[in-house]
Amino acid sequence: MAQSAPNLNELLTLPEAARRYGLGAKLVRRAAKSGEFPVYRAGGAWPRVIATEFEVWIRSTRIPAAQGSSAHVEHVLAKVEGLG
Repeated sequence: MAQSAPNLNELLTLPEAARRYGLGAKLVRRAAKSGEFPVYRAGGAWPRVIATEFEVWIRSTRIPAAQGSSAHVEHVLAKVEGLG
């Protein structure tokens, strides 16, 4: 049976969010505690995040490529093409 696409509006526990996006559970807990993304708790339930809001936070942590990286990639590719 084919796996269906994830529902991006679903609620995930912090460990579930960490597993789904390949992050450490401690990192996610620290970020939640410091308020880096919204966390919801109804009654005494485990803290949960909405998948889309969690993804927005992940995308906000993107680091731009270094200035010389594209030139370095072109140099490496030229070497590889010269070997073939």
